This record gives sequence, C-alpha cells and structure tokens, in this order.
Amino acid sequence: DRLAQNPNLSATAVNSFRYHYLTLDAVGRSGLTALKDIRVRKAIAHAIHREELRTQVISGGKAVISLNAPCMPDQVGCKVTNSPPEYNVAKAKALMKEAGYEKGFDMTLTSLAESLSVNQALTGYLRKIGIRAKTQRVPIVALRKLRAQGKFNSVVGIYGSGGIPDVSPVFTFYWSGKGRPRDYHFDDVLTKIGKQ
Repeated sequence: DRLAQNPNLSATAVNSFRYHYLTLDAVGRSGLTALKDIRVRKAIAHAIHREELRTQVISGGKAVISLNAPCMPDQVGCKVTNSPPEYNVAKAKALMKEAGYEKGFDMTLTSLAESLSVNQALTGYLRKIGIRAKTQRVPIVALRKLRAQGKFNSVVGIYGSGGIPDVSPVFTFYWSGKGRPRDYHFDDVLTKIGKQ
C-alpha cells in the first residue's frame, strides 16, 4: 500500500501460498473452557465477517481471495467441498446463549505484528457477540513459548506452506501429532492423516 502511494512506483498484488488463520484452543489447554464448547466455536465462526476482512483489512485489493480450508486452491490436494459458516451475528449470539455464555467471557487473541490488523478486526467482531476479546501482539519467540506451554486462547497467524504447492506442509504445520506444541484440537483422525 505504501509503495502504491509513490507516484514513481507501481505495485501489483498477486496471490501466493500465504494466508491468515485463526486457531482456537478447542481442548482447554489455556484454561478457557468456553472454547471447548463447539457452539461457542461456531458462534465465533458466524461472527467473523470474512468478506470485510478480505476487502477492507487485508492488503492486496481484488487479489485477496477467501479460503474455505487452510490451503490454497492451487495446492495439490486442496479440493474443498464445504464452505465456512456465513456471517450472521444474530445466529452467533443465539449460539452463545444456547451454550450458556449470553453474558460472554474474556479471551485473548495472540498474534505476531504481521497479523495485527486481522487480529484487531477479529477482536472487534467477537466483541459484537459478547466476547470481551483483547489483542496481544508478541514476538515469534514469545509466541512459540506460549504455544508450547499451552497458554494461549487463540492465535491469529499467517502461514505460507513453505511455498510448496502441495497440502502436505499444512498437515505438518497444524496437525503434527497429539501433545505437540501446536496441538489445540486433540483430534485422532487429523493426527493420523498428518502422520501419513
């Protein structure tokens, strides 16, 4: 964006394998039990305005695409047949009420500097459904330490699959096995696929 403001330069946004993601502590490693409830996680998904993020928060203009999975369509093995939940604040609030969190709860979204704008937008979306979210920006060393110790509620990150046009790095990155630092799901099926 700054380069494009210079009249002597032109800037063209193109896609790569990098994308922003949100990881939630679905198993309560951090002590935030609310995220263990799938209704709360669904409420969070409904609260996120993906189109607004794509067009107004993430730099790149029309080149920015919305993903339905943690991989890029150009990557081998990234065949997706489902879509994320639609943006629907009323549905999100209803799910929060059904889960017993009508009055909300406190939550921290941790990120590196490069994901800060997305983190701040997500914080705002969550506040609309009663989650008293706050943004925490940390350096990579602190992020890795917090993750390994099971101390974050969520991470807003950015990942590039190592530039590899295949989904295999995605599984290694997210689902490398039970008990590993990034394991905030304890999902046996995903762990098994990740080891194949």
